[in-house]
Amino acid sequence: MTLDDIQNYLQRTIGLEVDSVGGTIIERAVKQRMDICGVEQVAAYGELIQHSESELQALINEITVPETWFFRDSTPFVVLAQLAKRYLKTHNSQPLRILSIPCSTGEEPYSIAMTLLDAGYTTQQFCVDAVDISTESLAKAKLGCYGDHSFRGDKLEFRRRYFSREGQCYRINDELKAVVHFQRGNILDERFMAGKGPYHVIFCRNLLIYFGLENKEKALTLLHALLTGDGVLFLGHAETGRMAEGLFSPLGVSGAFAYRKETRQRPAASPLEFPVVTPRRRSRRPVVRAALVAQHDGPLVQRADTGFETETAMALVESLDDRLEEIESLADSGDLVRAETLCDQFLRDHPEVAQGYYLKGIINLARNDDSGAHDCFRKAAYLDPGHYQALVHLAVLADKRGEAGAARNYRARAERLNH
Repeated sequence: MTLDDIQNYLQRTIGLEVDSVGGTIIERAVKQRMDICGVEQVAAYGELIQHSESELQALINEITVPETWFFRDSTPFVVLAQLAKRYLKTHNSQPLRILSIPCSTGEEPYSIAMTLLDAGYTTQQFCVDAVDISTESLAKAKLGCYGDHSFRGDKLEFRRRYFSREGQCYRINDELKAVVHFQRGNILDERFMAGKGPYHVIFCRNLLIYFGLENKEKALTLLHALLTGDGVLFLGHAETGRMAEGLFSPLGVSGAFAYRKETRQRPAASPLEFPVVTPRRRSRRPVVRAALVAQHDGPLVQRADTGFETETAMALVESLDDRLEEIESLADSGDLVRAETLCDQFLRDHPEVAQGYYLKGIINLARNDDSGAHDCFRKAAYLDPGHYQALVHLAVLADKRGEAGAARNYRARAERLNH
């Protein structure tokens, strides 16, 4: 076997597309495992992983590098709390069942559990199944001990309530640990989660970006089967470009990337069928305003939230903010053609606005165009050095390209913004 054969084998067994992580990462992982195993020829190592489940698992562990933190992207958890409260009012005798895949090192499923406890649930009223293909990540998740890297942003009150400090780490409390059930699983296995479910909610964020179209549709079909008739699926922001036809429809909440299961006949009085309140989002106006106010002369007016600016600039900021909201909403719903058309028009009119390039980067990610996304995120970070989301995406893309130093730099810049 050649290195290409090993890459193809990984694609068949776990769905991993080499372009999604970069050939350099796979090559480095293979060489590291060859050194550990004392194997000198790539062909011999290829034979080894085909006949040794433990060595194949070790290679998978080497390739899958987790990048996650508690309450990553807050909007899905806000929406989950609303869904859960609605369900509790009508089905308080039936536990709410949630699946988290991939669960990585545990931050997401534990965040789900904290969200439900804060929404008024007891530990007997819900169950969280957490699945990952990496046994190394699962071991860390079960340990429940986390460093500062897992806590980001300035809303960390939950850490005081659910964790205890032990030396250099924070250990999650036993009550929370007891309601999250970890297990290894491969979503492409024919018997994946056989006998489990159905689930009311599934979090499957940042898994499908590693799959080709065929495996992505296979996974979505399986997730559809695992959901209840009115179930909700949360995806990652770059995974909504192509949904398996007829399986899901957008929930309609900007920034949540949430989809409701489509069925030929939806149950009457569905406990999860209700209008979700869109959470308040951080205004883009300071970002847009900084690029525009100096360009427009006119009478100065005072705004309570921003100080002084011209009437002309104020009106323009309002208009551009609405356009950016529309582009983001279209991208969230999976309408990439219209989102890209409007985004290109926006950038032709206003090439000085960082958020426009950021949204174009998100659209490119959804089209599996990592190179185009990288260029757009770099422009966004250049125009707005404090653009946290652009820096995070640049760090992830640098990791995929095997540029560890660049990834560390981008990540450090992003983390400084949260302190």
